[in-house]
Amino acid sequence: MSANEWEFSGEPWWDDAHQAMKFILEKSSMYHTCAISQVVLNDYFCTEDTKDAAVQNYHTHSDDVRSLAIRLIQDGLADGEGVFFITSDICRTHLHMNI
Repeated sequence: MSANEWEFSGEPWWDDAHQAMKFILEKSSMYHTCAISQVVLNDYFCTEDTKDAAVQNYHTHSDDVRSLAIRLIQDGLADGEGVFFITSDICRTHLHMNI
C-alpha cells in the first residue's frame, strides 16, 4: 500500500483539548481521523514547545506526518475514540523513533 494512494481530506485543524493538530486521511472513500501531538511536532523537529511552532512544523512537514499516520492506520493503532493519534509513546514503541 503506497502513501500515494492516500489523500488529505479537508483542512487540518488545531484541537486545544488534546494539544494536537488533527487531519483526515482518505483512501478508497474510507476516512480516518488522525492527530499528532504538539510535543511530538516540537520535539521531533527540535523547536520551541509552543502551539505556533507545532502548527508551523505540521505544515512544513505534512508529508512526513502523513507517512507516520498511514503506518498507524495500517497497524490498526487507533485510540479509544477511533483517532490515529501520533504521540511520543507511539513513536517510541511502534514507530521506533526517539522522541
